[in-house]
Amino acid sequence: DMCHLLSILILLRRLHVAKNAEGIGLRTQELFVMVSLTRYTDLLTTFYSYYNSLMKIFFITSVSYTIYLIRRREPICSTYDRQQDNFPHWKFLVAPSAVVA
Repeated sequence: DMCHLLSILILLRRLHVAKNAEGIGLRTQELFVMVSLTRYTDLLTTFYSYYNSLMKIFFITSVSYTIYLIRRREPICSTYDRQQDNFPHWKFLVAPSAVVA
């Protein structure tokens, strides 16, 4: 959890300091938030601990914030290159996963 937390904080710091999204895959972040939302659905049904709940909420909100920065926040969103981030994730990852699930 701490390595995961540190990596998210480094990514957010990089976005705020560099003010650009070069080298960051928006689609990867979107996939990550989708995995987190489906994986952490137990937040709605079962309470394990405050630590567990807070970390799950932090992971979901921080990745959602990263997506917001890359999509909407100037000057970061103007540096995002859609042509470089062109993997058809809906076709090869999301749809097959939904079928298997």
